Order: sequence, then structure tokens, then C-alpha cells
Amino acid sequence: MRVIKTYDDPALGISIFSFNEKWIVKFAAGRGEIIYKFGQEEYELSDVERICMSDEFRMKVFHRIGAMHDDYDHPPFTAE
Repeated sequence: MRVIKTYDDPALGISIFSFNEKWIVKFAAGRGEIIYKFGQEEYELSDVERICMSDEFRMKVFHRIGAMHDDYDHPPFTAE
């Protein structure tokens, strides 16, 4: 997997990789991370950046990772 770009964001670590003819975008914060994959035949790198770096998209990802943290802190299950 080859690193294409990393972005400085105060709330999220954001990296774009190229692997197996896909753009892989990784968002990370705290204990959580979310990965999106885009086929390189369907999307140019500039399209992926426009989608994933929009304020609305990044805010949704940030809230999803926050919900993941809540699940970790208060799991809806019990280990037996």
C-alpha cells in the first residue's frame, strides 16, 4: 500500500493510499478509525479528495468515530 497524501486536521488523522487499483481513505481519531474505498476506474484522486475533505463529510466521520468510542466505553453486550 502506497501513501499518496496525508492531511493536517485538528480532529482527524486523514490519509489517502493507493492499493489494488483503489483509493483508500483512512480517517482516525482516538481508538477508532474508518476506511473508505473508491475504485480508481470510477474516481480520480481529485474526486476522492473533494468528497472526503468536504466539511460535511469530515463532520459525519467525526461523529461516527465518536459513536464508536461511546460503544467502546459503554458496550451494549456483556462478555461471558
